[in-house]
Amino acid sequence: MSKSWRDVWPVHPAADAFPLLSQDELRKLADNIKARGLQQRIVFWAEKPGAEKFLLDGRNRCDALELVGLDPLSCSQTTVYGSDGVDPRQYVISANIHRRHLNIEQRQDLLIQLIARDPKKSDRQIGKDTGVDHKTIARARAKGEDVGRIPHVAKRTDTKGRKQPARKQPKKKRRTIEDFQADIRAKQQSAPNAEAAEAERQWLNSVGVLAGDCIAMRASWSKHFPGWEKFEVPSDIATLIRQAADAWNELANTLAARVGKNEPDTVPVRKKQIEQAIKDVDQGGNQTHFGFINRASGASTNTDGLDIPGFLRRTA
Repeated sequence: MSKSWRDVWPVHPAADAFPLLSQDELRKLADNIKARGLQQRIVFWAEKPGAEKFLLDGRNRCDALELVGLDPLSCSQTTVYGSDGVDPRQYVISANIHRRHLNIEQRQDLLIQLIARDPKKSDRQIGKDTGVDHKTIARARAKGEDVGRIPHVAKRTDTKGRKQPARKQPKKKRRTIEDFQADIRAKQQSAPNAEAAEAERQWLNSVGVLAGDCIAMRASWSKHFPGWEKFEVPSDIATLIRQAADAWNELANTLAARVGKNEPDTVPVRKKQIEQAIKDVDQGGNQTHFGFINRASGASTNTDGLDIPGFLRRTA
């Protein structure tokens, strides 16, 4: 042979990015080609038909052919075109990924280069294109992302062309029997507190109703029993009324000592109003006092003829 293939064919830069075989490896390849023939064609790349061609894949095969006295220029060849969407670097990486002269680190480096060229492709899609298990692709991607050679993307294109989240959302943890038991215990612990709060609310409501009834008593008598002030009262009834007044005074003192420190300002005012109303009943005051309570509390005037404080009126 007068000329070497290197004197005729320019090599694409993508092909030169990979190491050539050692002399021992090249000799083994040459012996294999001599015994079995060239199993893989030499691949060229051109931007489009008619444009300049560059050897893209087959440098070692060409060297092996020359080593055993065969002419690479007359061997089987094929050409791929950029106009058909062939990326020369991606093609070379895919073609070399399974070559046995590459070690594990070199293969992983090739995968990182391949993924970095189109990180939006899913691991399964790249695996389908290269014939590499998608788990191997995923490991290479993780390493490439860690060292900053592969950018992180939010979505990737799967084998069916669908855009899928790059990271799967964590599955919601299934509730266990222990979780349900914990919920039941929490409800059981909170139930007594809720029942106590409801009992207190009902008790406060009953106190307000009784106090309101007591304050409204004289006004109600004046409306329904005109002239009741002149009615004679048996001694036993007078004694009963005195005992009721004493009971109210005792209750007022007891409740006054239990007013919460954090209660709103209206609570002490209401307490004083109730105490004054009870005192009025006890001392036989006149009805004008009830009107004062109504105005002091800010309640609206009702047209039922009874001067009952708004805060003590029964609600529907």
